Amino acid sequence: MTHARGTPPRPPFWCPFPARPHPLAAQLVDGSARWARDMGLAASSTVFADTALPRGVSGLGPYLDPAGGAGTAQLASDFVEWSFALEAAARQDFSRPDVEDFPALAQRLLGVLQRPGARGAGGGPLPRALADLSRRVERLHPSAVDAWTARVRNHVVARRWEYGCRSRHGVPGFGHYVTRRRSGIAALCVLTLPRRSDPGLGSSATLAARRLALAAVDVIGLDHDVALYPLVLRSGPFPLNAATCIERHEGHPWDVAIYRTVQRRDEIMAAFVRGCEFLDRRADTALRSTLSRLRDCVSGHIAWLRRSGLPRLPPRPRCAADAVDDW
Repeated sequence: MTHARGTPPRPPFWCPFPARPHPLAAQLVDGSARWARDMGLAASSTVFADTALPRGVSGLGPYLDPAGGAGTAQLASDFVEWSFALEAAARQDFSRPDVEDFPALAQRLLGVLQRPGARGAGGGPLPRALADLSRRVERLHPSAVDAWTARVRNHVVARRWEYGCRSRHGVPGFGHYVTRRRSGIAALCVLTLPRRSDPGLGSSATLAARRLALAAVDVIGLDHDVALYPLVLRSGPFPLNAATCIERHEGHPWDVAIYRTVQRRDEIMAAFVRGCEFLDRRADTALRSTLSRLRDCVSGHIAWLRRSGLPRLPPRPRCAADAVDDW
């Protein structure tokens, strides 16, 4: 893809869709913060420790499914808390003897998903919280258990892959990183929780929706990478994200790599917007409902990042402004 030379850059985190928090947003935030404390996750969820949000990641949940029922919205919000606690565990210093080896923890989490009858076993905040989430999915959406379980399994595996890259100081190429990281984005798991009013999608609509879902998840992932890059540089142990991939594989300074990441994110966002506009013209109620959920996820993540005091981008370097990016 290319970005025309001389085209004025869009503002950071450009998004044409308005964010819609859930009507019960305050209740969801309080509920997720309380649930995280009860599960022992609050002390572990330090990924956003130095942002402007005093409650950490609790503010994101209400944006992910603003039209969902109260139970499903709370479940989605709680899962986001768990997801960021998992990311915090994967970012911990793997050389510390007092920290559980993350691959071993990931294996225990996969065991929770594999053996429904043994979900109370194993102990520890993350396995205990995952068991609670799984029980609630079974109770609220029994038809979605298999899809949700598969997504969460991929989510854990993606975190284990990221941990492996960091522990080896291995940096994949940009395309490989984006593809592998998709499953690590919590929105994919949340989208498997159905709204009770949603009609089923036809086969052609399902394929189109899946393609747009991947674009939405790529935008969300790149937004997080750009926003968190200054934080992970300070907190370590190793800044594995899209900007690092561009910096190491394409030979750009870190500030140029950030703006190259922003540029590629904007190209994916533009394709996502065009796809939504095209499919919106189809007289397909189920597809329109799915597109609405995808737009809510994208705009909600961006609104939450802005409320948290992010992004904090460096000044735009001239070489980034003038470059034509072919990738």
